[in-house]
Amino acid sequence: MPLRQIVEEKQAIINSCPYYKNKLNKVKPEQTIYRIECFDCFLDNVKNNQLYFAWPGKWKDKGGDIFDGAFVRIPIYFRKGNILANHAYRQDYFCQCWSCKESETMWKQYSKKPDENVMIVSTVDKVMKQIWTDESCGKYVGMVKYRPVENIRKENFFQSEFNASCNIFNEIGMAQTFLFKPDNLSYEREVRFIARMKAEQEQQKERDSILVNILSKPHDFIDKILIDPRASRTFEIKARNALSQYCTTVERSSRSQKAIEEADISMFYKANENNYGLPEKYSFTE
Repeated sequence: MPLRQIVEEKQAIINSCPYYKNKLNKVKPEQTIYRIECFDCFLDNVKNNQLYFAWPGKWKDKGGDIFDGAFVRIPIYFRKGNILANHAYRQDYFCQCWSCKESETMWKQYSKKPDENVMIVSTVDKVMKQIWTDESCGKYVGMVKYRPVENIRKENFFQSEFNASCNIFNEIGMAQTFLFKPDNLSYEREVRFIARMKAEQEQQKERDSILVNILSKPHDFIDKILIDPRASRTFEIKARNALSQYCTTVERSSRSQKAIEEADISMFYKANENNYGLPEKYSFTE
């Protein structure tokens, strides 16, 4: 394809989806995505026209993989000339995680109480259009990249990924650090939306999540809601009644209950006492 045609097609996408200049790697606007949330929390956020974003530094405490969010938990230093500076703005970043597919492992891992959770189905385009309306924060989207554990353990991991240390210490570069996970989790096919909400240092310490404002019509980004196939009929009726005014389709997932119970989720629990050999700090020289 001629270079001119490639440029024109890329510009056409940006013209129709202005936020798309904030994509961090190859992710299609029309990509269907899935996310499990606590039903009551989801409903509250929908009523208040907000989306929930979590601080990545807390993921490990909730049973996630120890590498996830490591870049904001481990002290970061970079040297420019004779100046050594700490990476102080890591608590300004928050993420919302989706998957490119519905799977039995996803239901088992994130819906341990079937009568309390639902799965949201949307597209990259629709979610980004919602958070794009909040002018108070920076926002990005990208596919997670899966790398061998032995590579992530190295102190120069991010330098080698970004080719130059200076690329890490700007808003876009920092957002990209949330798009790396061990390759044993590659089946997740995860998409992440990243919001940067600036705050004073004292306020930073108190935030483990933020609520990003969205449009006044939540059903604009909801294609459908899936009920956990293991959920009771009572919960299904409750969810259908509560969500009827917000989206057009609520249905029970067609996934096999037996397959969900038999799904292997042991790969989610790889954290151990020696922190997988991660360095105590990352340092960069520019």
